[in-house]
Amino acid sequence: VYYRYGTTEDSLDDAEWQGPFGPYPPDTFPLEVGITANHLEVELRFYTDEPAVLPVLHALKVIAFKK
Repeated sequence: VYYRYGTTEDSLDDAEWQGPFGPYPPDTFPLEVGITANHLEVELRFYTDEPAVLPVLHALKVIAFKK
């Protein structure tokens, strides 16, 4: 998991990626990043060392608060 954030959508291009966080497992969710921003970009990378196992994303949840 990687993320970056900014005050505008255009500012994301210049924002530094935070992370990596994981791998999952052994790390556990939820991943709380504790930032306040108008725009958030998240990158998820999936991989496995076992050919018979496929990584699956069941959900991604972002909680927004009104100022």
